[in-house]
Amino acid sequence: MKKLLITLFALFSINAFAGNAQNIADAFNASNTPAELVKSGWAGNDGGKGYKVLQVIVKGSSKAAELHIDNNGKATAAFDSAKTAKLNADVDYQMTA
Repeated sequence: MKKLLITLFALFSINAFAGNAQNIADAFNASNTPAELVKSGWAGNDGGKGYKVLQVIVKGSSKAAELHIDNNGKATAAFDSAKTAKLNADVDYQMTA
């Protein structure tokens, strides 16, 4: 699990300055990460809403991105801002890069 979170953080951090949220989602979906998230059971733990929320906030700037990760580990929605105001701390994640 720790390896998966480090991979997610690295992917977001690298792409936070390089493009928009859809670019991040495309890179995420093209990686091995979705399969690993399903295999570990992480993707299925979504609090019953059908997806997990991953937000990345770029410290010291107005940049942010939000992805919705479905039960198959795929990013199904991407936003160039933090859309979800109240995260479920049991299943959702907010990272600062």
